[in-house]
Amino acid sequence: MKKIFSFSLLLILGLVASQILPGMLGESYPAFRAGATTFLYVCLSFIMINVGREFEIDKKRWRSYAEDYFIAMATAAVPWLLIALYYVFVLLPPEFWGNGDAWKENLLLS
Repeated sequence: MKKIFSFSLLLILGLVASQILPGMLGESYPAFRAGATTFLYVCLSFIMINVGREFEIDKKRWRSYAEDYFIAMATAAVPWLLIALYYVFVLLPPEFWGNGDAWKENLLLS
């Protein structure tokens, strides 16, 4: 619980700092942002490399990996498709419901 509290506190502090720092730093903010972004990507790459180093595939359990893959795919695809359906059937007039270009635009937009 202590770890969750500290991570939540750090997230809130980061949110507050992201709103205050541009006004405080003024003209030097773009240089600060470039440095902070570089530091962010270095830290993120460190995390991703360590996750990859710890990842081992057990070839005897391939079915569970396939199940996890389809669950992750559905988790990403279902909201995307629901948003596209909302854009087409709620926001567009009915005469565009059968228009292929409207579907293409809304699938890309969502």
